[in-house]
Amino acid sequence: FFNGWEGLSVYYFPRGYDARYWRAYAGATSRAGRCEDYVIDGVRTDSLSVAEPVPEFAANCREATGFLPQCTNLSTLQTVSYDLKGGRVVAALNFWEKGSAFFTLRLKGLAKGDYTVLSEGKTLWTKDAKNVAWSSDELAKGIFLAVGAMRTADFEIRPAGERAECKAMNVLTLKDVKSLYEKSRSALAREAEKDKKEESMRGLTYPDTLPEI
Repeated sequence: FFNGWEGLSVYYFPRGYDARYWRAYAGATSRAGRCEDYVIDGVRTDSLSVAEPVPEFAANCREATGFLPQCTNLSTLQTVSYDLKGGRVVAALNFWEKGSAFFTLRLKGLAKGDYTVLSEGKTLWTKDAKNVAWSSDELAKGIFLAVGAMRTADFEIRPAGERAECKAMNVLTLKDVKSLYEKSRSALAREAEKDKKEESMRGLTYPDTLPEI
């Protein structure tokens, strides 16, 4: 979806039909609905939204697939960004199965002013309990965010005057996110070291065995 696909068809269920699959499918569909205006009518701005994961994260993939030999040294944390009507949406995609991705997101090119950061249409990310907005300079320097293992999260950055915080169902302050990181840090470091060793032993991948479309 974030690469501009207008639709998809469900055709492959490797573990059968169950509620977990349909819940994930419904979540992805809801995310597409929230973000479709940006993707359809906005301007893609990937180069203006740069994510840098913490050291306790998976090693870069030497090669994604044998069908795409040009796609090498890829981070398992990917971001896609679109600007529209004075705001921006950034999709953060964590492809690592073993742990959450904690990362600094630097948002360049926004007009001077204050902005709110709302993820998944419900979680407000703030400096502290009293300050719901970030200045454009603060966003350019970077804010500390997170996305769970094998998860996608959309972060919508809107001018503070639109009062996006009124839609929030919960709040995560910078202190909250740093606390979560510190609690997870040791476990993430162990898994990241395992991943680094495994990746260092891999050569080029075999071509995919699924049919090409």
